Amino acid sequence: MSRDQLKAKMKYGPPLSFVAETLDLSRPTLYRHMENYIAGNDAKVNQYLKEFFDKVVMDQYEGAEQMKKDLIQLREFMVTEKEVKKQEFDDEYRDYDYKLHRYHNLESEMTSKQKVDGQDELDAMYRALCEKAKELEINIDEYSPDDDIPKELKWNEGEIRSTSYSDYKDTIVLIDVDFDKCKDITVEAVLEVSGEEFVLKKVKPQENERFARLDFPMFYRCSGYRLMWIEDGRVKYTPTYPIESP
Repeated sequence: MSRDQLKAKMKYGPPLSFVAETLDLSRPTLYRHMENYIAGNDAKVNQYLKEFFDKVVMDQYEGAEQMKKDLIQLREFMVTEKEVKKQEFDDEYRDYDYKLHRYHNLESEMTSKQKVDGQDELDAMYRALCEKAKELEINIDEYSPDDDIPKELKWNEGEIRSTSYSDYKDTIVLIDVDFDKCKDITVEAVLEVSGEEFVLKKVKPQENERFARLDFPMFYRCSGYRLMWIEDGRVKYTPTYPIESP
């Protein structure tokens, strides 16, 4: 078979716009797969598209309608494959994003070698992400895997309502009491270690503030916070609440 005949033989099937739309591809992406197929760059051609192109150049389709039916079936395989790759991309992006923010947080404490090694690792991760983003038709400069996750905070109910938010810089705990009462409340940052709660920091809200800033991110799944205050001579605590992160 001669791959050079692909473009000519595709003209006897459904329009390329139909092929691209059916397979959930942009036309430039379809053209790129076709060019790579013709050039023999099979590693850059989707495996299902390659099978389709093989059938086209070997004249295994009787007409456009048969090609359409095959394309619809191929779509199911390709959509599933794309979803898997998208999930893998999101996981790798989150890992890169975490390491990038961690690098910036710790940069002032690093040796020169640690800075160079850390930056080299981040650069390699970013290059790999760019390649995958191109394949998935993602604009990596405007992308966040968690854009579809609701950002609305919700109160943890109890004797004292509170909620939290953590990003790569720090953690903030909001406290729903009057300003003059906030100064009497202590926020305790808690980690679970060997099944036990370990309090690693205590912070009080500043004057005229209804929040406490823990000054470090809480990336651990087992991390949380609780409120402590004194009422009628007794020390009281809220339950330990998980710390929300984007």
